[in-house]
Formats: sequence, C-alpha cells, structure tokens
Amino acid sequence: MSDPPVSPRASGALGGAPALVLDLALQPPVAIRKLPGDAHWQWLAEGWRDLRRAPKPGILIGILVTGSAMALILGLITLGFGTSVPVMIGSFALSGPLVATGLYSISRRLDSGEVPRGADAFPHRVLEDMGSPGQLAMAGFVLLVILMVWARIAALVYSVTLGSLGPYAPVRFLDKLLTTPEGLTMLVLGTAIGAGIALVSFVLFAFSVPLMYARKVDIISAMILSAAAVGRNRMAMAGFAFNIVLMLALTLATGLLALVFVFPWLGHATWRAYRAVMDDGLPAGRV
Repeated sequence: MSDPPVSPRASGALGGAPALVLDLALQPPVAIRKLPGDAHWQWLAEGWRDLRRAPKPGILIGILVTGSAMALILGLITLGFGTSVPVMIGSFALSGPLVATGLYSISRRLDSGEVPRGADAFPHRVLEDMGSPGQLAMAGFVLLVILMVWARIAALVYSVTLGSLGPYAPVRFLDKLLTTPEGLTMLVLGTAIGAGIALVSFVLFAFSVPLMYARKVDIISAMILSAAAVGRNRMAMAGFAFNIVLMLALTLATGLLALVFVFPWLGHATWRAYRAVMDDGLPAGRV
C-alpha cells in the first residue's frame, strides 16, 4: 500500500518525519505522523500504565466485556449453535475499537490530570466526551454490516464443506474439522476469508473510531484518515495487530478470564496509538 498523495497544506515535521495532511476540508486539519516500526511497544507500555493509574474503571469495563462474551458463547452453545462460536469471537474482536470508547475517555481524563473513578466507565460519562456520537453510531452500523456479511460467508463455506453435519453437533464438528479433508478445507478457507475481513476492518477502524470519539468528523473522512495512517505506519501497525491477535489468543487459553485485563489494556493502548500517530488539532486532555 503506497502513501496517499500529500496535500499542499502538509508541511513541517512531527516525530522526525514530514506530517501527512489529506485535504478533507476538516478544521482543524488532521496530520498523520510516520513513526518507527517498533512504536507499538511504546503504545502497549503506555496503555498498561493507564490501566495501572486508573484500574477501577478499566477493570469494570473488562468485567462487563468479558461477562458479555461469555454469555454470548454460552447462549450459542445452549441453543445448539456451538459451531458459530469462532465467528462470534472474531466478530467480538472486530468490534473492539467501538466497545473501547469508555477506555478512551479514561485515558483522556488521565491526560487532563483527573483521577478517573469507577463511575467514569458508565455510558453517560463517556457520552460527555464524545465528539461525534452520531458518526460513532454509524460506525457501529457499518461494523454490523461487515459482521453480517462475514457470518453469511462463513455459513456458505460451512454448507459447501461440512453441510451434511448440521448445526447441532459441536463435538462432532471439531472432529470433522481437524481430521477430514473437508474439515481442513473449511479451516483453511474460513481462516483466509476471516483474516481478509479482519484486515479490512482493522485498516478502516483502527484510528477512525478514536478520531470520531475525540472530535467532530464524519465517518467517511475518519475511515480515509485511518486507512492513510495505517498505510503510513505499516510496520508499527503490523506489530500492533500481531500483539492484539496474540493476546486475544492467550485469553482463549484462560477461558476468556484474562480478557478482564487484556481488553482494557488494549483499549488504552489503542488510544495511545491514535494520539501518537494522529495530530487531531486538539489538546491531549478533554476539551
């Protein structure tokens, strides 16, 4: 992916590299920094620091997210749709940037010198800080459409490869998936398609959700800026994405219990990544 054309307004240097400003008629304009390939380690370190500085609201959000994920998985298994759990987990991961808006609020309050409380994790407190609540709702709708398309594609792949198995036998499903040519075909094809959809979603929403949270900006401009920011920082974002996938995989090994800490950590780290890569023309703290 090549860097987008630089607007004539782009000048000066941020972080040692010329800032990229796309001509999207935003006031103030948003400048995109180019950072070293190992910058993601700094984002993770700063995210962990935010969690340690404000553990109560962060852990509360982590508990709510983890409890919701467990309830969804248990509900699918109870209703006989255990084979849909992998898609549900992937969908849950893709919606992470949107669900983490409460954590962005906590990090902004920390930057303002405040001491966040547990109540700051609740929606009415988060709404106080939102720059574009309507556009964030639109982002949720776009994500929902993407997830619905993914679910339909997954159902089609399942039908073509293991359609005779039926949707009510998760144990038999795992056996077929790992021990038969049809199952391995489904595993490879489904993983490739899921990875492609996850990549597109990551590129479009990695920075657009924090940007729409921070200031007034439409969803199209936000997604364009997010794609440009990811493209301009390919190595750092690849490292960040790899760490996200690794940490989420490790949470599965703990039965999702580690998600109580991992989700707020990654949410804070996402905000730190946004603040490092994008100069949105606003102060670091709340305005």
